[in-house]
Amino acid sequence: MVCVSCKPFILCQVADQVLTDQMLVIISELARNFQGLAATFDLSRAGPIRLLNGDLRALLLVNTAKPEHLTPALQAALHVLKERVQIANDALEEQGE
Repeated sequence: MVCVSCKPFILCQVADQVLTDQMLVIISELARNFQGLAATFDLSRAGPIRLLNGDLRALLLVNTAKPEHLTPALQAALHVLKERVQIANDALEEQGE
């Protein structure tokens, strides 16, 4: 498969080697789980936030090469999480003032 939409092109070449069918199934399951957890994810502790950061970075890399995982439901969950993070950040900034 030749992918011309990805930049840099090398990412697509690596993605085809790394993102096997089994790995794509795991990623799909993780994306579905994320959709259910976005509204209730614990943003009050550093440990879960670090894990979430890693998961989001991995999702970004996978989505760059295989955008079919970025479904409307996943996009909605990401927007919910973004709003929750913004609220938590605003509260922290108010405490710091």
